[in-house]
Amino acid sequence: MDTALVAAGQSLAGHRHEARYRGVIADLFRSGRSVSCIVCRRSPAIERPIGGLLLACAAHKPKASSVSAICLACWTAYDADLIEQAATRVLRTFVKGGRFVDPPPIDTS
Repeated sequence: MDTALVAAGQSLAGHRHEARYRGVIADLFRSGRSVSCIVCRRSPAIERPIGGLLLACAAHKPKASSVSAICLACWTAYDADLIEQAATRVLRTFVKGGRFVDPPPIDTS
């Protein structure tokens, strides 16, 4: 599974799943459905703006993708470890025992 944790409004240009992620983000805002922050579980659409997004899709031949929101208050108030804990909790609903692994460094030599 490929994932991306990005600030709301951050460019996805060049990401290998850019089109898929743009689509799921657009669907989130067009749907009008209730969305809860994965950290504090409040509804950003009603109570506070979105500060970050957790995006996910299958690594190979993705047919579906998902988006989870982090409200601006949590995005700015909490450190990356706490946000990653919440993201891991979400991941484990889809992948038993799942964990995030940083991508290998890009060789620029």
